Amino acid sequence: MNRTAVRVTAVAVVPALALAGVAGTGLAVPVITKTENVISTEIYLRARHKYDEAIKGDLPAGRVSARLFVAHVRAECQNVLAGAPPGRVTEEFSREASGEVDQALARPQRGPSIVFARKIERLRWTNRLLTYYVHGSAAETRAEAELVAPDLCTDARAMAASHY
Repeated sequence: MNRTAVRVTAVAVVPALALAGVAGTGLAVPVITKTENVISTEIYLRARHKYDEAIKGDLPAGRVSARLFVAHVRAECQNVLAGAPPGRVTEEFSREASGEVDQALARPQRGPSIVFARKIERLRWTNRLLTYYVHGSAAETRAEAELVAPDLCTDARAMAASHY
C-alpha cells in the first residue's frame, strides 16, 4: 500500500470510528502518525542516553561543589543565628541550607539537564497523556536546573537583623 492509499484509508476510517464512538479510546490512531511516534520516541531515547552519558561521573564534582558551599557557610555565616530562638527560624534556615546542599550536589548536572529538557520539550505523540507528561517533565527539569537559590548567609543576617 502506498502513502496516498494509507492517507485515504486513514481519512476514511477515522470519521467512521468517531461515529462508532471509538475515537477517544486510543484505538483510532491513523497509520501515518505511527512514524511520528517512532521518531519522537527515538529522539527522546537518544537525548536521554546523551544526558546519562553527560552526567556519568558527576558525583565527585557534586560533592566538591557541596563541600565548597559548606565551607562558604562556615566562613560567612558563623554564629549569625547564635541568638535565634529554637523553632521556626532555625527550622527554616535548616531547610534552606539542605536545599542549597542539594543544589550544590546537582550543579554539575545543570547544563546537561537544560540540554535534555530543550530536546524533549517539543516532542509529540498520538497519546496526548504521554505528550503532556513529557512536556511537564521537561519544564520541571529545566526549571530545577535554572533555579538559583538566594544567598543563605544574606538571609541569615536579615533574620538576625529583624530579631527573628
